[in-house]
Amino acid sequence: MASLLARVLTQQARDLAEIRRAGEVSFRAWVSRFTDAVAGSLGAMAGRVVGSLLRALD
Repeated sequence: MASLLARVLTQQARDLAEIRRAGEVSFRAWVSRFTDAVAGSLGAMAGRVVGSLLRALD
């Protein structure tokens, strides 16, 4: 019985570690998508500002 309990607890610990790793991977992917979206928006905004300035100088 003790051996069975030890195997169950070991497997549970492995499962929890895998769930944690999957959560971290998912979070990193979300952060990456978010930062890409913010960078894209900032780039587009900067492009509009520069375009407006160049048109104003003409």
